[in-house]
Amino acid sequence: MRIFAQCDSEGNILSTAKVKVMAEELDHPFSDLEEEAVVVEIESIPELEATVCHEFDELYIVDLKSQELKTKTPGKEPVTKINILSRSSDLSIGLDLI
Repeated sequence: MRIFAQCDSEGNILSTAKVKVMAEELDHPFSDLEEEAVVVEIESIPELEATVCHEFDELYIVDLKSQELKTKTPGKEPVTKINILSRSSDLSIGLDLI
């Protein structure tokens, strides 16, 4: 399973998608992006696979600088790594930073 999140420039998760099958030509499953949105692919781990998509914004935040998914609970270790796929201003480029 692949997990994608659309977040704002500060790492707040706006929407999440879990995908089992996706066309190869697509970088991510989001057809429209909010202004200043960033799309990331989140490393899939059992804890995240069990999390319902609408709970991601309540539980996690994306740290774009360190490229990690972190819990909103202070003092906890990062959950997993993320891969920045695109920014709303770079839709035609499809960044791959990891």
